[in-house]
Amino acid sequence: MKLKYSLFALIALAVAGCQKAPVYDDVVYIAGAEGEVPTLSLTLDDQFPKELSVKVSSSIVVGHDTKVRLVTDPSKIEEYNTQYGKKGVMLPETNFVLKNTELTIPAGSFSAAEPLVVSVTKDEGLKEGVSYVIPLSIESVDGDLKVKEGFRTVFVEIGRIIIGPAADCSGSTYFKVDFAEGEQDKYDIYNLGEVTYEARINLQRWGGWCNTVMGLEENFCLRFVQDDFKGQLQLSGWGGTLMVPTGGIAVSLNSRALAESLNKWTRVAAVFDGPNKKVSIYIDGVLACSADTNKTSLDLTQVYQDDSFRIANSCNDGRQLKGYISEARVWAKALNGNDLKNNMCYVDPATDGLLAYWRFNEKADGKKVEDDLTGHGYKATYSSSAMKWVDNVRCPE
Repeated sequence: MKLKYSLFALIALAVAGCQKAPVYDDVVYIAGAEGEVPTLSLTLDDQFPKELSVKVSSSIVVGHDTKVRLVTDPSKIEEYNTQYGKKGVMLPETNFVLKNTELTIPAGSFSAAEPLVVSVTKDEGLKEGVSYVIPLSIESVDGDLKVKEGFRTVFVEIGRIIIGPAADCSGSTYFKVDFAEGEQDKYDIYNLGEVTYEARINLQRWGGWCNTVMGLEENFCLRFVQDDFKGQLQLSGWGGTLMVPTGGIAVSLNSRALAESLNKWTRVAAVFDGPNKKVSIYIDGVLACSADTNKTSLDLTQVYQDDSFRIANSCNDGRQLKGYISEARVWAKALNGNDLKNNMCYVDPATDGLLAYWRFNEKADGKKVEDDLTGHGYKATYSSSAMKWVDNVRCPE
C-alpha cells in the first residue's frame, strides 16, 4: 500500500453562535486563531520542504515597530485534546523547522511585514493513524500591546493521506461475518448495550430499491433506499428493535439526493446508544439525524433471512451496495462526532471498544477472506470466488 502524508491546515472559520468574542482591546493576536477551533493546515506531497505561513496582527495601527515572538508550545497539546475533542500528538521536532520566529509589525500598520514559516522537511518516522499537531503560541510582544488571550495559540493539524486499494462491491458481491465464530470473552456480542457501525463508501450506481452499507436487516442495518425515499440513508430496525417516532422501520436522512451520493467517497456511521435509548446516523462525522428507541441492547447474531451479518448487502441478493467500500468497523461503544472525525482513514486496531475492523486495502490474487485487524477473529468472507478491487483510492480525498 502506498502512503503519503498530508498536513491539513485550514483556518477554522467561526460560525454564528460559535465564534469567540471579537477583539476590541489594543492587542496582538495570531491571524487564524479567531475560530472556535483555531487551526491552520498545510498539505504535503512528495516534495520537501513544504511550507506554511503564519501571520500576526494588531487590533490597532501601531505607532512604532513592534516585535512579536512565536514559539512551538507542546504544553498546549493537552488543551487541544480536551477542549476540542481531539487526539493530537506533537509532531517530532526532527520533522520541521520554524523560520522567522521574531516578526515585526511596522509603524503605521496592522500586520507583520513578514510571516513566520513552518517548514516540514520530511515525513520519516510518522506513524499511521496518529494525528500530529504543531501548537504555535505568541511568547512575547515588545512595547505596551498585550496578547489577546484566547487568540495567543494556533494549531497546525497534521493529517495523513493514504493511497491504496478498496473493495469493489459494485456488482453482486458482498461480505459475510459470523460474530458467533470469533472472540466470545471480551465482548458479549449477544447483548451489546452500545454499537457503532462505520464505513467509507463510494456508491457507483443504484440497483434495486435498497443499497446496504452493513448490518442485520430488521435488527440494526444501515442502508440507502430509493423509490419514495429518494435515496435517503436509513437505519432500519423492526418489531420493537428500533421504535422511531413515525412508527416505521427507519430513521431517514432527508438531505441527500440520489445524484449527490454517487461517485463520491463518504464516511457513514450508525450509532446505537442503549443506555440513553437513542439511535443516530452520522455523515463524515456530522450528526445527520437521531431518534428514540425502546431497545437497550443489540445481538449481532440476530439475523432475518440471512445466514450472518453482512457488509455491502442484507437480507437477499437484491440489496447490494453497488459501489466501493473501505475502512469498515464495528464498535462495542457509541461513538460521537469527534470520535468519528478523528479516525476517518485509520484507527489503531487495539483501540478500546473496537470490536471488528476490516480495511479492505490489502490486495491479493484469489483473496476471499478479509481478516479482522483487531485479532478478535471476526473475518469477512467474500460472497464470490475472489475479491475485486479498485486502485489508487485516496483517504482523505
